[in-house]
Amino acid sequence: DYHPTLPLEQSQEAETTPVPKSQVPLLSRLFPSRHSSGARRTDDNYLSSRRGFVTIEPPDDVLVSSPSTIGGALVHPDNESEPSYELVRRIGHGAFSHVWLARVMKRVGALVAVKMIARVGEHHDPATRRAARGERASFLREVEVLHYLRPAHVSLPLLYASFSVRTHHVLVLEYIAGGELLDVVNSDEQHAQLNEKLLQRIWRELVSAVEWIHARLVVHRDIKLENILLTTDPFTAVPVEDKPLVKLTDFGLARKIDPDEPWLSTRCGSESYAAPELLVAAHTDEQALPALSRAPSDAHGSATTAGSQPKSRTGARMPGTYDGRETDAWALGVVLFALVTRSLPFDSSPPPADVEAERARRKWVLRVVRGEWSWPEMSADGASAAENHGEPQLELRGTALVHIAAVRNLVARLLVSDPNRRARVSTLWDEPWMRYMQAP
Repeated sequence: DYHPTLPLEQSQEAETTPVPKSQVPLLSRLFPSRHSSGARRTDDNYLSSRRGFVTIEPPDDVLVSSPSTIGGALVHPDNESEPSYELVRRIGHGAFSHVWLARVMKRVGALVAVKMIARVGEHHDPATRRAARGERASFLREVEVLHYLRPAHVSLPLLYASFSVRTHHVLVLEYIAGGELLDVVNSDEQHAQLNEKLLQRIWRELVSAVEWIHARLVVHRDIKLENILLTTDPFTAVPVEDKPLVKLTDFGLARKIDPDEPWLSTRCGSESYAAPELLVAAHTDEQALPALSRAPSDAHGSATTAGSQPKSRTGARMPGTYDGRETDAWALGVVLFALVTRSLPFDSSPPPADVEAERARRKWVLRVVRGEWSWPEMSADGASAAENHGEPQLELRGTALVHIAAVRNLVARLLVSDPNRRARVSTLWDEPWMRYMQAP
C-alpha cells in the first residue's frame, strides 16, 4: 500500500516559532467552516472507481483514534525500504484525523506533514462507520488529485507518499510552516501589518494556483482561509518572487470535470464560502437545504489529459447542478472580502436548531442567493485614505485595504449570484491591479 511520489527535495531545517494570537474574541467564530464543514465525503461510486489506485483493505474490527497527545512515536510503512516518520507535534485535526509535524528518519533535518486517518471497525455504530468512510473517500481523492496534478504548481502542496498501516491511512505531505491565512485575519497585530503589496502577492499567487488547476480541469470545491497556508511568516521573511508565499491545500473534495459536461451535483464544501447555487434546491422557490450535504453522486466525466484546455460548453446546465469553476470563483471572492474586512460578506449561517433558527437560516440563505452583501461603512479617515490612495507617503494597511478600488471591483465581479454572470478566474488578470504578475 506504499505509494512514493515526489522526492523530498525541500526540507525545513527548523520549526517556526508560533506567533501569539490576539486575546480578543477570534473572528474564527464568523468562520464556522473550521469546526462544522458541511462536506460529507462518502461516495460509493467514487470509491469503486478508485480502488485500483490506492488499495486499502477493510480493517479487522480495529478502531484506533489518531494520536493526539503523544510525541516521538514512529509511523512505519509496510515497505521497509521506505523511511519511517517520527511524530513531533500535532498541527491540525479533524473528526477522524490528525495532522502531525514529523521528521523523516532517513533524511537529516527533513520535516514533513503526516496526516493520519483512523480506520474504523465493523463493531462501531453505522453513523461512525459512514463518517469514517467519508474520511477514507477524502484520503483517496486527495491522493489521486495530487498525483494527477504532478508536476505541481508552486502554490500547491507536494505529496511525498501515501500508504496504509493496520490502524490508519497515512498521507505524507510537504510541511508548510507559516500557518493558515485565517490566523492573519484573526490576529490584530498581524492584520494591522498587512499592506497592499503583501495583499497583492497573496491574491496573485492564489488566483494563479486556482486558474492553473482549472486549466487542468480540476475544481477544488473547498477554498477557504483555513485551506490557504503561508510558507513563512510574511511579516519577517517574504520569499523572493519566484518562491511561493501561499499554498492552496486540502484537495479532499477536489475532482476532475468533463469540459463538455462540467455540471456537478454533490453539494459539498464549507457553507460560509458556498455559492448560491450550492445553497438552494432546484425548482423549489428558493427553499433552503438543511445544510450542505451529499446530493446524488457526481457523474464522472470523460478522461482528460493534464494541461488540456477547457472546451466551450456544449451541454445545458441541468437543474440542481453547478460548475465547480464558478463555485471556486465565488469562494475566492469571499476570501478576498474577508482578507480586507476581517468579516464575512454574509456573516455566518445560523444552525437549524429550532423553528426560529430555521427562519433565520432561511433569511440568511436568501440573502446569499440574492447577492445581498455590502462593504463596511467608510469612515471620514477611510474616505480620505481612499481619495489619496496611490500617493507615495500613504500606505494602506489592515482594514484600510477595503478602500482599494481594485479590491472592491474584484470582489464585485466574483460575488455575483448568477453564475452565468460571475467572473471566471482566468479573466481576473484583466484587472490592472493584478498586472504586477503576468497571467500564467
